[in-house]
Amino acid sequence: MGLAEAIDEVLGVPVALELKPYELRGNTLYRNSTNGIFLANYIERGLRNPENKRLLEQGYRIVGLNPEVGHVFMGYEELSPALASIMREGRLFHTHWNSQPLGSYDRDLDVGILGWNEMISALFDAKDVWL
Repeated sequence: MGLAEAIDEVLGVPVALELKPYELRGNTLYRNSTNGIFLANYIERGLRNPENKRLLEQGYRIVGLNPEVGHVFMGYEELSPALASIMREGRLFHTHWNSQPLGSYDRDLDVGILGWNEMISALFDAKDVWL
């Protein structure tokens, strides 16, 4: 896989994938949180550089996810369980917070305009990890 080869060439740079449920370039690979976790595992299994293998053996994650809240909603996922799954796998590298109607196209509305209750719930779930 090309991404694993690139990661093997430039050591020490973690890679975060942003889940995209409607964009063609990512649609078949990582359209939701579960697919993103599978893809991150797949890419790491393809790493060949001895330094990367050593880091993985020590428990480091080299490939993680950058879930955008709006994209999670676009993919009809529930925010708290999606983030919890990513965190449980140690793959949460970054987050992008905004609002979005379920489905639809990417609107990037301000945080909390829609789905504010799910956002609050997700923050409570994540507090032990982030604090």
